[in-house]
Amino acid sequence: MFINNKRVVNVSTYLAHIPKGTFFRIVSDVSAKDENFLHKRGFSIPLQNGDTVLPSALGSVSAYNANGRWVKNKDAPKEDRYIRTVEWNWKQWTGRGQYEEHTDYCDIHRLCYQRDLSLPPGL
Repeated sequence: MFINNKRVVNVSTYLAHIPKGTFFRIVSDVSAKDENFLHKRGFSIPLQNGDTVLPSALGSVSAYNANGRWVKNKDAPKEDRYIRTVEWNWKQWTGRGQYEEHTDYCDIHRLCYQRDLSLPPGL
């Protein structure tokens, strides 16, 4: 069976005829140009027997496939979360044409929905 698509959304259409538990191989012709492309995505050339492949996260779909996703839990109460630290700089007049520079830091907190980690779907 040949797959000529650039992106496969659902592999079950291609693997439905293979009985569960059966060993199979995925074979592809790789040119010299493709080797560099595959190496950037985490593949080692040539693949060894039994290698497990998890491509590096380059786009949104591969990032989700590798790392999972944070999902907002809107049923749970909001939690106080640290967002960032802001640096404030100002000049304060001290009299007689003199100014003094001051710096202060302020932590920014927000009420945010709790988040649950959705596990990565697979290798």
